[in-house]
Amino acid sequence: MTTLNTIEDLLQVLRDNEAIRSAVRRELLTEDLLDLPRRFDVLQENQNVLQENQNAMQETQNAMLETQNAMLEVQNEILRRLENMEAHYGRLSQDFSAFRGNYAESAAVKNATDIAILFDQARGIGLDETSVRVLSGDDLRALAREYGVDRLAAIPLADRRSYYGADLVAEAATLDGAVFYIVAQASYTCNGRDTSRAISNAGLLAEFTGRDAWPVIAGVRMDRNIRPLVAAADMFWYQLEVEELEPSEPA
Repeated sequence: MTTLNTIEDLLQVLRDNEAIRSAVRRELLTEDLLDLPRRFDVLQENQNVLQENQNAMQETQNAMLETQNAMLEVQNEILRRLENMEAHYGRLSQDFSAFRGNYAESAAVKNATDIAILFDQARGIGLDETSVRVLSGDDLRALAREYGVDRLAAIPLADRRSYYGADLVAEAATLDGAVFYIVAQASYTCNGRDTSRAISNAGLLAEFTGRDAWPVIAGVRMDRNIRPLVAAADMFWYQLEVEELEPSEPA
């Protein structure tokens, strides 16, 4: 039997004998302390798993962010293309409106005599159908010059430009020789702007010549806001047919 005389003897026994060392450890340490190494290993394992999960979540978030950015880029591209399409169709609409306006003007000029005849039927002024003549821009300027340069200069430029650019001005006479004018604005859909220009242009021509000048609007459709003017006979309406606004077939 080993005799223990010093602390060093005890330590040597503990070093040499695992069973005694384990027995002493159990006596000196609690179960919790003895279980610390295992718990540490479990904790370390859990931390590793948590770190892996966090890394996976971060990768998922990064992937989601990349997807979101890609979706935003696609959305921005779609919006850009929609804006371009809107602008393109806006220009097409403007061009189409301009074409329709030009065709309406041409149709009104072509139907100048018919406009005068229907106007006569509505107003009963006794038209000489053979007297209808469409005035050119030079004719309109000549009538304005007769009014006098100084008096003409006092008229607002916008009103003068509207007068010179009138869609149709037809000179006609009654059976007893009284000369009068029909001043028309033509549009696919006649609106307040057309009526205002027709009234202004007719007023200037009457002032320039001292003769009657009647405002007319010619179109396929009429804005409902100007119907009262027509109903009150303050404005004469001439109906254009859609077919008259279509371009001629190529020869």
